[in-house]
Order: sequence, then C-alpha cells, then structure tokens
Amino acid sequence: MKRILLFALAAIALAGPLPAQERLAERELRLLVDEGKRILSGSRRADGSYDQEALERKFQRLIHQFDAFIHEHDGFAAGYVAYAHLLAQIGQSPAARAMYMKANQLDPNIPLVKNQLGNFLAEEEDFAGALPYFLSAVELEPEEPLYHYQIGTLLHEFRYGFLEEKIFDRTTLDAKMLEGFATAAQLAPNEI
Repeated sequence: MKRILLFALAAIALAGPLPAQERLAERELRLLVDEGKRILSGSRRADGSYDQEALERKFQRLIHQFDAFIHEHDGFAAGYVAYAHLLAQIGQSPAARAMYMKANQLDPNIPLVKNQLGNFLAEEEDFAGALPYFLSAVELEPEEPLYHYQIGTLLHEFRYGFLEEKIFDRTTLDAKMLEGFATAAQLAPNEI
C-alpha cells in the first residue's frame, strides 16, 4: 500500500506546490493509508496469507472513512488510487477498477494506474484493450521494469489472440515480446 501511495503522491508532487485543500487531503490520505497498513500487518497469518472474511470486517470502518474522504476530496486522484488498492486487497475488484478508472480520468499521467487498468483488462482476456494501458505505463515511467515485463507477459500469454486479430505479425510480436522481457531484465537484473 505504501508503494501505491508513493506513486500517486509523486505524480501529484510533479505538478508543483499543492493548494491548501490538497495538502489537507494528502495528510488525511496518509492517515487512512497508515490505518490500512496497521490492519494488514495485524491480520497476517503465520504463512503470510490473510483471512479474507476477518480482514473485510476490520476494513469496513476504513472503507467508510475512504468513502467519506472521496466524497469530500472528489478531485484528488491519489485518494482514488489508494482506495482502489485497498479494495483490490480485500477482493473487491470491480469497485477497485472503478476507482482506478476515476483516478485515470482525474490524472491520466499516473503510470501505476495505467498498469493496474491493463491488469484488469488482461484478467478479463481483453488483451487488445490491455496493451495500450501497459504501453502508456512504460511511456510515463520507462525505468520501471515491471511495466516492460507486463508487456512481454501480455504478448506471450495472448500471442495467438494478437496474431489471430492481426494486431501483430509473428515477427513483430516476437520482437516486441522479447524487447519487453529484455528491458525488464536490464532494468532489474537481480529479479527473476
């Protein structure tokens, strides 16, 4: 959750000094994220997994706080990103996707949001719809190995669909797939 918030807040910080209302929203959001981290760390089982049912009960109050936060700061993209991440962690993927979509509408320059939207589409086997999101993530943050890896994986997993729909020919698809994996490996040589 910390990485999600940091990405979102970094994107906002690039826009320059925040107005007073957004500084207040940022402080409130940090408190909500800290509460989420506290709940998660206190709910982890010895094997590293979570009891989803118990976690949802613990998060119910936090969800209500996030709803109130979003209502009060409806133009603050970082709030939608953090809320989407929380919802995804507790298995509420449709609601998480809606929050990522809203964040993308508010600020189309957050690479993490593009990546997450690409993931949702890939999970639904909408590979043609996922590709532009992954490409946008790479364009926005070319030094992030995960985004290059996502492109390679998408092209590998949905190879026959891309070929069947004539989005790529075999040579181009192979080249782009290998380029994605090679770039990811160059950027993060110590990660599998």
